Amino acid sequence: MRIRHDKVEPSNSDNLFEKDLLGREEPIKVLTAVISSTKGPCVVAVDAEWGAGKTTFLDLWAEYLRREKHLGRKKCTVVRYNAWKTDYADHPFVPLANAMISAIAKTSGFREAFPAELGAAFATWWKKKIVKRKIKGLGKKLSLSLSISFFGIRIGVTRHQKTKKSVDKFKTSLQEAVASEQIGRMVIFVDELDRCRPPYAIKVLEVTKHLFDVDDVVFVFGLNQAQLRHSLRVTYGISEDRDQDDYFGRFFDLRFTLPASNRDKFVDVHLDKTKLNAMLGSNDKAKTAYDWLRSYLLSQSIDIRSVAQFTHRAQILLTGKEVRDYESAIIVALIIKTSDSEVYRRILQGAILDKEAYGTLRRQPSIESWIKSLSDSEAHSFEAAVIAACHEMADDKSVEQPLLQEYRKLCSATDDASVEHQRARDICKEVDEFNASGFGFDNATKRIELISIQHSGLALRQEQGHE
Repeated sequence: MRIRHDKVEPSNSDNLFEKDLLGREEPIKVLTAVISSTKGPCVVAVDAEWGAGKTTFLDLWAEYLRREKHLGRKKCTVVRYNAWKTDYADHPFVPLANAMISAIAKTSGFREAFPAELGAAFATWWKKKIVKRKIKGLGKKLSLSLSISFFGIRIGVTRHQKTKKSVDKFKTSLQEAVASEQIGRMVIFVDELDRCRPPYAIKVLEVTKHLFDVDDVVFVFGLNQAQLRHSLRVTYGISEDRDQDDYFGRFFDLRFTLPASNRDKFVDVHLDKTKLNAMLGSNDKAKTAYDWLRSYLLSQSIDIRSVAQFTHRAQILLTGKEVRDYESAIIVALIIKTSDSEVYRRILQGAILDKEAYGTLRRQPSIESWIKSLSDSEAHSFEAAVIAACHEMADDKSVEQPLLQEYRKLCSATDDASVEHQRARDICKEVDEFNASGFGFDNATKRIELISIQHSGLALRQEQGHE
């Protein structure tokens, strides 16, 4: 068992998309055809919510281009750049330029490290320094010259002219590189933009437009448009959707929304990969918990990254023979904690009654839509599990809680075959079975809190004198 869940990597076999669970082959080939036919510079935005698989998509696309080696009739050079890893800097030009120059150097057979002056540009910010390096293998010697003085230049006409001259020189050198047969069209994949500080994220877009606006240079941004709009509000105070659309329209030549994935296939592969089916196959209660788990993960309100994390975490929690008595409680606790950490915390403290706990959970869209997808027996069993959890964690276990009391009264009031009566009987029966065998919610949450303490309801419970 791996402690960290596996990152989806492109397959090493001849079939690049062998491990692709999200159906990304077709959009990658379509987008490749589009940028192959473009002329001049091009900026592509790949838009998707956080956790929807943007990084995996960019990884697959980058590897696809590396294997194809050509875009149209031109050779293709691929660059990967993680914007979040450099957002400690004041300006993204140096790290982005360094990534591109390093790719040019490697492609042309230049194996030495790029001059330390460029990597240490942040330390020598205020000094005027021209960085030059001859790169061989382009049919002629190519001098990539970069002035890094302009980051700290004082306002003044002379310095502005020098800055413009340095930028123009860099763009000319870059144009010469991509015009060569050895480099060809350059595609730079920029990931994690939506994780960056808002001002830095906007700077990355602006530097791309103004300093790397060169023919045959293609930028592909993996981003979350909603987060990028937030960055624009924070940085420039632009809040109107129309004004934001106009602003982003200056940067993006093509916007592509990542299609929804085949969730059923993705969930089933991860459940099989983590062996949760086998772990939750010991008895009928555990099998019901597996059905809860699978249906919950199929809910469209949970992104695919969370699916992978959830199954991996459940695998860790369910490992070991000692958990066989409270497998169902672990799944219930995970679902509650994921959906509403405050309800989870209050249950651990014994500070919430069953009626309020279940009612609050039902008001969560993720829980409401999920419960509607369950069969009647599965839904009744989950409600009974919440009731049993609240009873087990309460200070006074001699008194039944209000929701269970309501169901008891409904069962005794009449013996008809109404839906309400049948539901009440099913839930009361389930609660009695949970209580008789010991539901194990306390043990389950202790195990969860030992592994993950960011929502440490257990610590709060102990601080208040509960054992």
